Amino acid sequence: MSYAQAGEAPEQFFAFEYRVAWHLRSGEPIRHPARAAGWARSSDAVVDLRPPVALRRVRVECDAYAFAALGIARATIDVASTLGGEPRRQAKATLRPDGSGPESFELFHDPGTPLAYRVTWVFDDGRLEHGSLQALTDEVLRIALPAGDE
Repeated sequence: MSYAQAGEAPEQFFAFEYRVAWHLRSGEPIRHPARAAGWARSSDAVVDLRPPVALRRVRVECDAYAFAALGIARATIDVASTLGGEPRRQAKATLRPDGSGPESFELFHDPGTPLAYRVTWVFDDGRLEHGSLQALTDEVLRIALPAGDE
């Protein structure tokens, strides 16, 4: 059976171009192909519309009630990831002395790419203390309080 239109080779009849953009909560859209003006060419019977991302749920554990004794006003958790092939920085959680703040958060990232986080401590006197960038490898993020001045 042949479906070719007049003047077209049979393989050209089934060929088409498409592009997809996924708009996630975390910012800029992820596009396929990556260039906004580009088109992907295919002759497949199906186009997979699942976004090419992984979802990671992370639970935060921290003794926020000890903040007051250390003079901490809040702590912010920033996460670095790769999404759509681009590095992204996402502020994911703010912890406060009254224990308010998220117990968990979700991250979209490219499958198989590493995640990292940094905690920034904001003290009552306005001083900032930036923690080092650390790999986020577990589903539970245990935040250690900064060492007090001795």
